[in-house]
Parts: sequence; C-alpha cells; structure tokens
Amino acid sequence: KKTVKFIKPKREMQYTPQQMMGHGTFKSTTRIGNWSEDLALQEEKQKMMKKSKESQDSSSSSSSNFIQQMHAKFKTHTQPETIEKQGSHVSFDKQLMLFNEDTKGFLSGDLDMVLDQFQEKYGVTTVAAPKPIARNVFVLEKIPGKYDAAFEDEGEADKLHYGQHFRIRVCDSLSQEPMYLVSEPCTPQSCAPVSNDQQRVSLTPHVTYAAAWKVLYRDESWRLEWENEMVQSNHPCVIQHCATGQPLNSNNDKRVPNDFGSEFEVSCKKRCDTHKVELDTNVWYFVVGQGGRPKKKKHTYTH
Repeated sequence: KKTVKFIKPKREMQYTPQQMMGHGTFKSTTRIGNWSEDLALQEEKQKMMKKSKESQDSSSSSSSNFIQQMHAKFKTHTQPETIEKQGSHVSFDKQLMLFNEDTKGFLSGDLDMVLDQFQEKYGVTTVAAPKPIARNVFVLEKIPGKYDAAFEDEGEADKLHYGQHFRIRVCDSLSQEPMYLVSEPCTPQSCAPVSNDQQRVSLTPHVTYAAAWKVLYRDESWRLEWENEMVQSNHPCVIQHCATGQPLNSNNDKRVPNDFGSEFEVSCKKRCDTHKVELDTNVWYFVVGQGGRPKKKKHTYTH
C-alpha cells in the first residue's frame, strides 16, 4: 500500500503591483505584503513625533521659566531705594552706599551669583550706578565694644567711629534674610574669582567674626590721632577686615561676568605705592544723603 505524502505549499509574501513599484497603497491593517514592517515603522514614527513634541514643550517651558526668574531677579535687585540723610558723619542702622575710588563704582551684591553653595557665599562687585537701588544700598550694624559707654556719654552712640568694629548688611528690600559682607583667608579653595592671590569677599547669612570690619583714616600718618573719632561721610577712608587685617579692595582691571554684565571684582588685599601708601583700590567713601558719586576735591588731613 502506497502512502501519499502531503507536501504543504510554501507561503510566500504577496505584494501588490503598486508595492512592487514602491507605492504603499494599502495600509498596514491590510495583511498584504510587508505589513508587519510597515506597522512597526508607523509606530516608531509616532513615538518619535511624540518625543519631539514633548521635548519642544519642555524646552519652551524651561525657557519661559528662565525668563520669569530673570525678570523677578532684576525686579528685586534693581528696585529704587532711598539714601537717608545723615549729616556730616556716618550713622548706624541707616541706608548708605559704598563708593570705590579706583573703579568709580558702588559696592553691589548679586544673590544669584553663587561662590560656595555649601557655605552659602554669594557674589559682590563694584559697578557704576546713576541712583541707589536695592543691590548697592547697605546698612551698618554696630558690634558691641569697650568704648560704647564713652561714645554714649558723648552722645555719639549712633555714630560710626574710626577703629570701631561693625558689620555691613544688605538692605531689607534685597533679602528678607540678613546677608552680611564677609571675607576669609586666601587659600587654593577660597580666593577671589579672578585674582587667585587675594581674599574672597562675599555675602552670607552666617554671622561670624569674618563679618567684622573697621574704618581707618585715609592718611596713615594721622590714623592714631583720628582713632575713636567719628567717621566723616563722603570722605575717603580705608575699610579693613578685622580677622585678617587686609583692606577692602576693588581694581578697575579685574572684571567678573554676571547676569548684570561685566563688573569689577571685590577682594581683600592691601595695595600700596612705593611710599607704602594705599592705592585708590583700597579707598572707599560712605555715600549718604541722596547718593551719587562723591565730588572730587583736595582733602586736607587735619584733626
């Protein structure tokens, strides 16, 4: 008895004449030709389109958020401020500006310029300004000292004196949390943004001895005579860091880029001429009244 072997015919892929000519007439739902690859290609295209759309939406959203953040920052940092009239001497707890002789700019803070995220240190520079704004207005805070009783007896308890320790704080409109001007010894891990051999100066909410400063008379030969005398407003002086003994410094050839443009670096470094007299980089003015740049005049160093 012969057995008949049934041979199963091979199933070949069927293509339409249009597909053979390169035209995709039928959709992938019609099971003709290379329908599985067409379906996979269609799904892949949909995924790519969805991913591209999400990326565009995310980019647009992040760009919009960045613009809003910058707008809020500029609004906070540049809002107009007033400088209180203090007469011929500098007072505590009143708003004023600090003007540098070399850069012809005012001390200015930038709370978005992070110098040290762990220790909460923020940038400070000097830049010219036509009027007082939140970022360049500061307040002096008195640090208790041994001569406070004597100053109070003389009716000068609210006045800043040469050699008296004090803190420099940003105005309340710039930061709800008190931020103080500080400096620290120069190390490879902590130095000025541009000058590696100079002490870093920054703003921080932490109150330590690093935030203590004192004012020295401009002429070094008269400093002993002017010790414990009231500091004159709109008058040249040297602001010295108490912990390190280095004066506050700002140089017109050292620039730091930030969101406001290119501004002058602030550091702590004593810079002298051949006669060991501080250069203009170490000379500052406490600007009171209506602010503005101090008038250039010849000063006579008399007591």
